[in-house]
Parts: sequence; structure tokens; C-alpha cells
Amino acid sequence: MRQNKELANELIQMKKRDLELREQLLKEGTLFEGYPIEMEKVHIENGLRLTNIMEEFGWPNENKVGKEGADAAWLILQHAISLPQLQRNALSILEVEMKEGKIEPYQWAHLFDRISFFERKPQRYGTQFDWDDEEKMNPWKIEDEENVDQRRAEIGLPPLQEEMKRIQKEIEENDVSPPSSMKKRMAEVHEWRERVGWL
Repeated sequence: MRQNKELANELIQMKKRDLELREQLLKEGTLFEGYPIEMEKVHIENGLRLTNIMEEFGWPNENKVGKEGADAAWLILQHAISLPQLQRNALSILEVEMKEGKIEPYQWAHLFDRISFFERKPQRYGTQFDWDDEEKMNPWKIEDEENVDQRRAEIGLPPLQEEMKRIQKEIEENDVSPPSSMKKRMAEVHEWRERVGWL
């Protein structure tokens, strides 16, 4: 199949816009203070465009848009958390893509866990992290936790302990602190989940 370079470039630019804003908010120290309005706006705009792309071309995998374009599409999908229906619809599409060898298994697994996280169900692969009651960043609850490393290995992810160390290092390097009020944050997250349709 001939690659669609124009579509690939569009996806790469969408990803760039997302990451540049993230970097800016990180420098300002506001990235982890709730869900910044301007960040959500970019995520929604990118997600809606990705929805149109998927309706027209199917999932923009590597065969269609090259590796960089496909990676950009996956990141846009992961970040489209205010569009639950897009993520839920994409899960079955990515499962088929994975079974046909067109995407990496960890990409499907990340989306599966992310949906579980926002639906407040246990995740399967330990890819989603959140502040716990002791104000520490830890994996969201995991089903059958004692076998999680085996499941992670099956989809090409390192042991959970390694991922926890990486996340901790990132938190320290970026001087990220837990929310000043966990109670307030939980209330805000609940209201947001209700508003966008996760509940």
C-alpha cells in the first residue's frame, strides 16, 4: 500500500502541537494541576480530527502513514481522554490491528488499561499510574496483580518495578508534587468523568 504522506504530516503536526503545549505547561508548573483547559482543548480537537481520519481511512497504521505518523496517531488517541466513545470504539479496532500484526501489542494494552482506569475498573497491564491515598504515585489497581509481569512480557513491556522506577525518576526530575488537596482533586476528577461521559 502506498503511504499517505499528507495524512502522515498532519498527524505528526497534531502530535507536535500537543507535546509543545505539554512542555510549556510543564515549565510553568501547571501541567499537573488538574487538567488544564488549553490542554483539554487540544486533546479534543486532535481527537475529533482523528475520529474523522478513522472514518475515512480506518486506523492510520504504519502501512498507511509510516512509523512516525502511526506513532503520532496512537499518542493522539491516548490523549483523547475527553472523548470516551472514541477510545472505546478504537479499542476493538486496535485489537484487530494487533491480531493482524499491524500495531504493537503494547499499544492496544495501554488503551485497554486507560479505559479501565477512567471507568474505575482494575487495569490488566499496569500501564496507568495515579496518586494514591498516601500521596505517592503508584499503579492504578491491577487485576490478578501477581501475574502482571507475565502479561507485560507477553506484550513487550518491561517488569512493573522498572516502570515504577522510571515514573519516579520523571517525577523527581520535573519536581512534580501531589495535589495540595486529594479530596478536592477526587471531586474534580469525578465531576470531569461525569461531564465527558466516562460515568
